[in-house]
Amino acid sequence: MRPENTPLRDIYPKEWATCGFNLSNTYIAEYRNLQHFKYHVAGLTQKQDSYCGISYADAVDELRQGVSTMNKGTYETIKNKVKANLLKRGLIADTVYESYKYDVEGDIVDVAKVIAQDPCCCLVPNESYTNHFYELYVSVSYPSYVDNKDVMDNMAKILATVELLEQEHYYCKLTLVMPNEGCNNGSGPSNYLGLIPLFSHKDIKTIETMSSVLNDRLLRKFFFAVWEDQYGISLCSSYGSAKELPMTIRPVDLDECDLASDIINRVITPCLTR
Repeated sequence: MRPENTPLRDIYPKEWATCGFNLSNTYIAEYRNLQHFKYHVAGLTQKQDSYCGISYADAVDELRQGVSTMNKGTYETIKNKVKANLLKRGLIADTVYESYKYDVEGDIVDVAKVIAQDPCCCLVPNESYTNHFYELYVSVSYPSYVDNKDVMDNMAKILATVELLEQEHYYCKLTLVMPNEGCNNGSGPSNYLGLIPLFSHKDIKTIETMSSVLNDRLLRKFFFAVWEDQYGISLCSSYGSAKELPMTIRPVDLDECDLASDIINRVITPCLTR
């Protein structure tokens, strides 16, 4: 089911309306969730079926099954490098362990105390923390010359940064953003903006889920198929132009320290000005 053209909701950055990307001339496709996107693209086909070295049908099967496109060991290597850089800049703490105490409520349950009918059967941290929440928009609109390995390496850096910040109680919601300019030569809006929720703030974020969605196939297979289906013969021969929106990050030339610093500053500054 193709998402309908809807107005851009107020929850999204207001900067998108003033950046030169004409939203009044844009088809805004907001997917309800990741399953909605998977269901939509599963019903499509692609003209150039061999793009990305895999058939469209096989790519859909792997997307629906959540097949990872990055080795866990490769991710851990990248994550360790990200951690070292964030530690060097003082953006995260080198916490070795967390001390706990028993209480009547908590996420960790001591089964032995439950059996003994001790009401203080839950473990909670000794320290009290303030949780911070941030909306992170990852743009998958990038030029055709960008190599897939760069996309994958930078995707891993994004996830590693988010995981490490969550250990510091900065929780991120991740939404994938696809702005495309001038893709429609026919009637109706000439631009396109797709929005796919990937992780909520408290979701467990894994490289398996992230890499199964955010890879070269997302743009060069699935969104190509979306536009071929939506615009037909009116689709621009170049499939449109990549557009960079403010308040979004691309999985291209990413500096994890800048990303972490930006997230921390954006959630801390409003707290200081209240």
